[in-house]
Amino acid sequence: MRRARRLAEHPSRAVALARLWRQSQTLNRLYDITGALLVGQDWFIQTLEGEPCQVFATFARINLDLRHQDIRLFEAASVRGRPF
Repeated sequence: MRRARRLAEHPSRAVALARLWRQSQTLNRLYDITGALLVGQDWFIQTLEGEPCQVFATFARINLDLRHQDIRLFEAASVRGRPF
């Protein structure tokens, strides 16, 4: 889970989420990451899937991204296949 820090800096919430989605799609394809994202008013819950080294590198990038705060890892586990 993480909180969105700077959504208000965009013209609208829809614009902010569209930019986030485009950037995520580009990077996820590059690193072969899949997953799911649940968006609340000012928070996100995300599942990342892929090779462990790529998933943890993606999580590290999220941690360094100043658009987020209060980032928490609830679980890291290996699973068969990719549900998302």
